[in-house]
Amino acid sequence: MFDKLRDRMEKEAYRIVEETLNTFTKEDGVFITQVDLFGWAKCLDEDGKHQNAYEINEWIKKKKMTLSPSELATFVADGVKAA
Repeated sequence: MFDKLRDRMEKEAYRIVEETLNTFTKEDGVFITQVDLFGWAKCLDEDGKHQNAYEINEWIKKKKMTLSPSELATFVADGVKAA
């Protein structure tokens, strides 16, 4: 599933991550778990795409998903790297 999302993000590079995730979930009918999202953010961060990882974390925050202490630490670290 991550490969499909990554392909979409690369093809639609002009779109921000939030728009891509919204399209991915609404139009494609894909259910994304919080675990998936943090895994994707981690992969993007490791690929040097810190801004994209931060945007995924922002999307999680907008969806009012509960963050564990370790997820919150990752969110803060991604924000610092993206800055």
